[in-house]
Amino acid sequence: LCADALNILAELSSSPQEALLYYERALHAAEFALAPKTLTDYAGGFWVYIETRPYMTALLGFATALSDLDKTGEAIECCRRLLALNSRDHQGVRHLLLALLMRRNDLAGATRLLQDYPDDRSASQLYTEALIAFRKSEGADQKARIAAREAYVENAHVPKMLASRNEPPAPAGGTVIPGSPDEAARYVRSMGKVWRGTQGAVAWLMDIVGSGWN
Repeated sequence: LCADALNILAELSSSPQEALLYYERALHAAEFALAPKTLTDYAGGFWVYIETRPYMTALLGFATALSDLDKTGEAIECCRRLLALNSRDHQGVRHLLLALLMRRNDLAGATRLLQDYPDDRSASQLYTEALIAFRKSEGADQKARIAAREAYVENAHVPKMLASRNEPPAPAGGTVIPGSPDEAARYVRSMGKVWRGTQGAVAWLMDIVGSGWN
């Protein structure tokens, strides 16, 4: 019944299926530890209350494992649950949710999520804004070009990783520095298929960042 220990075992798992089982056990253990209070008693204050963090860690891990197993709908539900409990999103749940929505081609849902965090300057936020603008205009819109340029200024590593046929290595973990290759690798690992599955998107992006922005 130690949620922290079960979360660690999930992180050390050899497969998403195994991780899912450990995270599910961690969720039950975390809920038991929070009793007699319920999760709704902490709503709006999650992360502020230290005792809720094992539950939040387990639920995000559970969502990630579901995503790895292509159980997109269930993963989206977990992400929305986390954001409802902690709208300030100290865990960066929105980045996973954004990738899931884009996989489903839910441009409206992804746009609403982006608008909820207008001050986010992450690669996930900015490059996805550029991709959505490209899809809506097929790259002809000046707004799309501006979005791509803004994204490139914040992280210049993403375009080459998207253009490469090789999957970027998994980041080492821990805190990801904005603008770093690690941040770019995380984004491309989660959104690379969506970019490459959008006809002409990667070539358009490479043309913009290599054109001197003329």
